[in-house]
Amino acid sequence: QGLPDSPNLGDGEGAERSYRRGLAILTALHAAGPDDVEIEGDLGRLHTRLGKLLAVRGDRPGARSHLDAALRIAERQAELSPVGGPRRDLMIANVLLGDLIQETADRDAARRHLEAAIAIAFEERSRTPEAPESRRDYQVASQRLASVLAAQGDLRGALALGRDQLVYDDAAAAADPDNAEAQSDLATTLNALSKWQRESGDALAAVASARRPLVLCEALLDADPDNTMALSDVASSLWWLGEAQAAAGDPTAAIASLRRALAIERQLVAADPGNTDLLDTIAETAGRITALEEVRRPE
Repeated sequence: QGLPDSPNLGDGEGAERSYRRGLAILTALHAAGPDDVEIEGDLGRLHTRLGKLLAVRGDRPGARSHLDAALRIAERQAELSPVGGPRRDLMIANVLLGDLIQETADRDAARRHLEAAIAIAFEERSRTPEAPESRRDYQVASQRLASVLAAQGDLRGALALGRDQLVYDDAAAAADPDNAEAQSDLATTLNALSKWQRESGDALAAVASARRPLVLCEALLDADPDNTMALSDVASSLWWLGEAQAAAGDPTAAIASLRRALAIERQLVAADPGNTDLLDTIAETAGRITALEEVRRPE
């Protein structure tokens, strides 16, 4: 309830009540049996869910408190079981804390959490390189860390992370071309890499990287035309391509890409008119088109 990746959207208050009731029960059970590893693990994961929800709802202090609690539990459990579930719980807590802290501009602290997360994700990916979950965990951690590195001016570090992930995602997509998740993961990595290339001044490489995810996402949409997520991914890929084309000095191509993205965004919001995130995206895309048209207009 109430989380962006949950089917029952919008009921944030109901979700928070449910999580707090569950948290009270698990806290009491844990107090009665502090050595019960399973209950402690459930308690930590519920702190994570509540922290994530509170972050979405704008309660950053509350989110920080619950994510810190989740981190402490995960650290204790990871000492007892250095492989598997507890390590992943620790990785997730560090990623979420890194995201949350970055929003307060404490990028050094965010970087420490994300470096801890990526170290765990790297270990798991090395241990089980064929597992989609391990590859995706590393992708999430590396992209979050790359964002912090880029914000600190370390674009070389951000690019290195993107290229490293690309090797794994390329191999996974090539090994199973009918696997939609693998193709989508590859598209996500390529779009992120395009961003870092653009920001580092290599606009032509950014355009080349951005073209590939558009092809991938369009193929996924062709295979499942009713999939709104696939349609949204096409719009997102068009946006990243437009930004790369603009950086490469081709405003005409950039406008064409962004107009296609805008048409899809309007199609999506027509089916979900109350989606404020989509409305914000439409305003941003339209504003970008206007700015590029001013650039292209002759004196």
